Amino acid sequence: MKYMSIEEFKERGYLQEANRLFFHPLGIALVVFVDNDSGEMKLCGIQDNRDDPEGMVFGDFDKEKADIIYDEIMDKREFRSKLKCCTSLGIQVDDYENDVKTNTN
Repeated sequence: MKYMSIEEFKERGYLQEANRLFFHPLGIALVVFVDNDSGEMKLCGIQDNRDDPEGMVFGDFDKEKADIIYDEIMDKREFRSKLKCCTSLGIQVDDYENDVKTNTN
């Protein structure tokens, strides 16, 4: 299995978009700790503000990162939307295992 570094996850915009599109509207945030001395990054936990009625808002939104992630999603959308388990937007809504077992294409 291949792994991505936390640095790449953050720098390419995955962290921002995961938080902005999924976690923040729920009032939670995936948090990365950056060591100021070494620059090392670590996932350190989930910030919980679920009791805040409007959730969380990104204070330092980077549109360029959002565009990079959007382009990656669009690149995969064509292929994912052909899976029975995914919508036309490529979002999984059903059991992938059953899709693979029943797909005769």
